[in-house]
Amino acid sequence: MQQIATEEQAHVQWLREQIVALGGRLPAVSRTFKAGDNNWQNLLLDLDEEKQSYTSLLEGIRLAERVDNNIAIGLHHIRNEELRHQEEIRDMLAKSEPETVRVPDPVDKEAARQKEEWLGEQKAAWLEQQRAMWEASGKQTPWAEWEREQEFKWNAELPQYELRWARFAAGNETGSEKTDELPVNS
Repeated sequence: MQQIATEEQAHVQWLREQIVALGGRLPAVSRTFKAGDNNWQNLLLDLDEEKQSYTSLLEGIRLAERVDNNIAIGLHHIRNEELRHQEEIRDMLAKSEPETVRVPDPVDKEAARQKEEWLGEQKAAWLEQQRAMWEASGKQTPWAEWEREQEFKWNAELPQYELRWARFAAGNETGSEKTDELPVNS
């Protein structure tokens, strides 16, 4: 997390230098920081901020391409780092999920096949939900970028689905959740 903070500070410094070099004045920015109830929630807030930065940089890049190609290149670089920061935070979230339990690999080939088939179905349903939200929001990111981002998001979701599969396979699902077809969403 320290590396992300250092890189974010470098982004701010670079942006300041570019504004001053173009004869602009630095805006007076007052910022309040949100804090979660625990480190897990703080990571979620950080992830949300990285997503917002990633999206808002797109407009800055479009404007910069008309004014100064070097600034556009610098903003592309920052945007790529924002995406990497999202990946790193998702990785931290996956590793620190309070309910994460080591899911043993299935011993027999049939159980492994069933698990992979079920996870594939869950991913397809989850991805369809994400695609519908992307379309409803006006497709703010290009398809290729959006698709790559979804793969990272799915990797963050995967431990929860594997846990559900392990509970189901062990017979620990309760009530209506214990079916041959586990529900798509928890």
